[in-house]
Amino acid sequence: MAETWEIEDLARAESPAIAAGVAYWREKAGTAAMPSRAQIDPVEMRSFLRKILLIDVMENGDFVFRLFGSEITEANRQDLTGRRADATSLGASAPQFLDAYRRTIAARAPVFFVGRIWWQDRGYVSFEQVILPLSSDGAQVDKLLCIVDFEVRAGR
Repeated sequence: MAETWEIEDLARAESPAIAAGVAYWREKAGTAAMPSRAQIDPVEMRSFLRKILLIDVMENGDFVFRLFGSEITEANRQDLTGRRADATSLGASAPQFLDAYRRTIAARAPVFFVGRIWWQDRGYVSFEQVILPLSSDGAQVDKLLCIVDFEVRAGR
């Protein structure tokens, strides 16, 4: 069994948390290409808050985890809040995650993928993830809101 990463059509998402998060993002965006971070209210995301990552897109092209949801922290066995997204924090899967972040920035639209990764001493872990762009000025992506669901594909 190998690690897999597949960018897929968002309509193929099975996760109720991802469906709720995408609906919330679309509601906040309204007629704009994407909402801003200022429009996002954690209280309104209670149903999936434990499954989110908020990532700062730095001017130099780096990514920094601003918020690392508690469910992701538990699964990862560490809180990466404040850390750079790189090979040190993401391990062998860093290239795939960073590629997905960059795809989202380039598209200025959601990127959805499913994956199966070898995770520390637990063997393979399957998941779904959507990356939703945020923009302070309505044009340049400066934050990424991610929703990760390990539960929905746990049996695969």
